Amino acid sequence: LGVPLEMVKIEEQEDVFLELRSRRRPLRGGLQINFGGFLCTLGFVAVRQNITGFVTNSPCTNTQAGVEGTVYHQPSASGTTNRIGQEVADPTYFTGGQCPAGRRCRFSDSSFARVPHPSGPAVTIARGTFARPAVGSFTWNGVDTFTITAEAAPVVGQAVTKVGRTTGRTTGTIQQTCANFNVSGSNITQLCQSRASFSSAGGDSGSPVFRITALPNVTLVG
Repeated sequence: LGVPLEMVKIEEQEDVFLELRSRRRPLRGGLQINFGGFLCTLGFVAVRQNITGFVTNSPCTNTQAGVEGTVYHQPSASGTTNRIGQEVADPTYFTGGQCPAGRRCRFSDSSFARVPHPSGPAVTIARGTFARPAVGSFTWNGVDTFTITAEAAPVVGQAVTKVGRTTGRTTGTIQQTCANFNVSGSNITQLCQSRASFSSAGGDSGSPVFRITALPNVTLVG
């Protein structure tokens, strides 16, 4: 191009690895999602009543419990460009019965969003897969994945793994199963929940939790 060699500087850089927080298609478990001014993690792609979508936590909606049509983006809002789905299922709380007096209860902490959003762009999905970063990392090469081959209820003492947008891939063991937990600062009680010892932080809500059987195969537990 006629550019003098002494004006050109060539620097070798390390490979660039896409993070769980980057824009990724197809959609799969472990990726960052955005709703309103908040961030959460996409749990797993699923089909519910013949509708394709994804599961995440109920607090990862504009109003916890009850459907108000929360709009999701991946990784973050940019007009309609990154719009990926809309909340269509999120059970309301109930009182009485197994619910302690003065409390509001649910047996799940999950919600379901249809993909794509009715007024959004087309979105590709990778059903039954999670991103597979290294243990202790949220840096992901965009290629390595886990594949769900089964689902099973958690068992105390089992080793489990989670993949979330904030702390990435962390491991621990199941500490309790089918235990009731009161949500701090509220009158909400989550019935028959499981607790595990892996580390997590804000933004990891919705992360898939699974048991590795034989890489890349996993059993989904929550």
